[in-house]
Amino acid sequence: MKKLFAFLLSLSLVLGLGASAAVSSGSDFKNQTPSELHVEGRYIVNAEGERVRLMGANIPDLQWATGGDNDLNRRLGILLDQWNANCVRLCVHSKFWFGQEWYQNGNYSDYRRKVDDIIQQVTSRGKYVILNLHEFYAITDQNKRFWEDAVQIYKNNPGVIFGLLNEPHDISWDQWKNGGTLQTSDAYGEKTIKIWGHQQILDMIRSFGARNIVIAGGLDWAYYLNGIEDGYDGLEHGYRLEEPKGMEGNGIIYDTHIYPMKPEYNPVEKALDCVVDDVPILVGEYGHWGERLFDWYDNYICEYPHVWMNEIHDYIERNELNYTCWSFHIGANPAMFIDYETFYPTKYSGQYMKYRLLHNPETRPEERYRSYEDPSPLSTWERTVDFDDTAADFKVYGDEVRCESGNYGKDESGGLLVAFDRSAHDEEGDFWDSAASAKLDWDLSGASWLAFDVKGDGDMRKIGIGIELKDGRQFTTYMPLDLHTNWKNYYLPLDVFKGNTGLLDTDMIESVMFTSLEEGRGSFSVDNITIGGLPYEEKEVFTVSDKTQKDKMTWNAWEDDENSVGDSFTYVSQNVPSHSGGSAVKFYYNCPQNSYGGQARATIPASWDINDATYFTFWAKGDGSKQKFMLRFEEEKGTNKNEQRSNFKKRELERFTIAFDVNSTEWKQYKFRISDLGMSDILHMQRLRFISLFNLTLESSGSVVISDFAFTNEGEELKADYTSHKEPKESPQISTVQTKYPDNVILQIPKEFEIEAGKEEHISIHLMNKTDRHVEGEMSISGLPTDDVKNAKYDCYGGYVSYPHYPWRSYSLTNFALNIPKDKKGVYYVTVKDESGNGIEPMTYKLTVK
Repeated sequence: MKKLFAFLLSLSLVLGLGASAAVSSGSDFKNQTPSELHVEGRYIVNAEGERVRLMGANIPDLQWATGGDNDLNRRLGILLDQWNANCVRLCVHSKFWFGQEWYQNGNYSDYRRKVDDIIQQVTSRGKYVILNLHEFYAITDQNKRFWEDAVQIYKNNPGVIFGLLNEPHDISWDQWKNGGTLQTSDAYGEKTIKIWGHQQILDMIRSFGARNIVIAGGLDWAYYLNGIEDGYDGLEHGYRLEEPKGMEGNGIIYDTHIYPMKPEYNPVEKALDCVVDDVPILVGEYGHWGERLFDWYDNYICEYPHVWMNEIHDYIERNELNYTCWSFHIGANPAMFIDYETFYPTKYSGQYMKYRLLHNPETRPEERYRSYEDPSPLSTWERTVDFDDTAADFKVYGDEVRCESGNYGKDESGGLLVAFDRSAHDEEGDFWDSAASAKLDWDLSGASWLAFDVKGDGDMRKIGIGIELKDGRQFTTYMPLDLHTNWKNYYLPLDVFKGNTGLLDTDMIESVMFTSLEEGRGSFSVDNITIGGLPYEEKEVFTVSDKTQKDKMTWNAWEDDENSVGDSFTYVSQNVPSHSGGSAVKFYYNCPQNSYGGQARATIPASWDINDATYFTFWAKGDGSKQKFMLRFEEEKGTNKNEQRSNFKKRELERFTIAFDVNSTEWKQYKFRISDLGMSDILHMQRLRFISLFNLTLESSGSVVISDFAFTNEGEELKADYTSHKEPKESPQISTVQTKYPDNVILQIPKEFEIEAGKEEHISIHLMNKTDRHVEGEMSISGLPTDDVKNAKYDCYGGYVSYPHYPWRSYSLTNFALNIPKDKKGVYYVTVKDESGNGIEPMTYKLTVK
């Protein structure tokens, strides 16, 4: 079945029935003409009647540099010929277009030639360019002049699409469409400016006879598109753009930019799902910064990169959206690669994007005709268990998980069904005490990633994915499944797999495992388990330290500059006795109340080659008190190699950090795995330049000495065997498959709450909507020792879980504000029920007031 499907898919691509137009793979691949595109419903279609999805990346630097940065031609060639992009979103600026930057002296010809050269390089490959006017706010007179000019040059060029304005914001939908006036201010005072509506610019473009597809970004910095939803503001199609009668062109695409912090205040289902079935959508920008906390969004904590990147790609693929990743440049974050020499994909964003692009329909020429080699391929080999031609003998260990091979895969081909009943699971127990496991009969030395297709049963849960080594050590990670039952393709770098002992030695990989990491019943299906990697290299043991290198680590220190409290952090590096002949530094700190006490920072010499280090070690001794410290590894930021001060922000308490205790005046050696650092899976060791030291014992003062800091790949001593679980056995038959929650209902998700008496606290209710209905209303709470609690509003979309928003937001949802008197401490059982008749079942929660 799967072989037949693969043959039909490849045949459809050749015959022009696939998801992307075929391109030449021979020596003439740079002498092509793109097929003219037009919009049909929510899809883009070429002149041959084939559906085409635009999939590529942003080239951002022509918005700030008239000639682009670095070797732009090489960067473009690698994106198109190696990363398999079929589209480039080219960011340009009107001030350069008109020669208005001071150094242009009114000469715009060089800039326009550069823009045209890039467009020629892309379109001559049969691919597409979005000429994106990378400006903001609203369409100004100058923006309008830009399009009057650019349209005359590129009208009816089949490879050029017009992006009218990068990110509109802080205007109304009516102004967005129809224009008007705005009150603004600058250094010269208040003024009124005229702005042009997207409809007016579209009409103007069509009046010039240009058929080119036009792209219009939504509001809120090109995020939400609810203003073009049917019925918005009482309008039949909201503020959707319309092709002018008698001058119709090839249609309109709507642009959204999705970053991790945006769904916090405007969920993706509200921003996009309202029109996802009606209009073609381009995700013109997206990516993960590698940080979880965004201060400018009220400390919004987003998902880890491996979760968020897989989830956004699932959303894109599930809805067949077009997309251009942000960005193919090292200075415009989230960057897709780390430097212009290696083009090594960033671990927080770029590697997921590269995997996704490479697994789209092939648009690259044959290897011998590509202009540039890929200096950092994701993999040079792959091995796949497809459950048809290549099977794996899955067994189970423990009593809660069962599995069965059969027609459970994609397109009803071979696959694996994993079923579980964890209704009686011990809350203190390990969910990995029961799993489905299969030995892989391959040498996987050099493996770098694992990918698989998975389909949930319609319940929301976390599943566990594990790798077991020949000596029994396990390395595991997780991925969530949502309420959608589509097939998802998850890509997981092996760096996200964590174990308790040693390293994930790829030459020892023996088995792959799957389980559920939550209580209750359920199932999921798995197909196409693929492991990819690079040639395996045995590394010689090395140590890099002040004792082995000519250049030495240097230290600096400073007080807490975020408040006015009298604190201090100082150091002495001269004549400090070391443990074993290396350098030593003694630190003194004073951390009064309301201060974090400052920090010290070491600068690692650029000459130290620590890219392959897997451990770091140092010696320390304290002042005799119980002390707690934290180390934080820090990469170079951008291209600035100068020392970069860093503040003690919450987001940095996890990323690349590790805490350690010093409780003695005697020397003690500390040795940690690099993988022990928080979020170590996204650390680029080749860019590591600083190590910061913080005192975590607040309201204290003292001293500590650190000596002989070193990086090494010399591992820890391992046992011959680690018994992680019982011997896997043949699975009992799966007679029935049940879900944890019933289908076609809206329900509250059980949880327990704990709050403090005597002050305002908030409890947040999660709603799971397993219907196709969008419901809004209010919920009440009863059973409290006070009766002055207001109802909480809710707004829940079909197929989603409604997450509460922060209670200080005006759009806060499903949050109850409580202020329980101090004399009312105790345990209460409170009932939350729907007051709006939407059929949400009441739920009783345990509330502990302390």
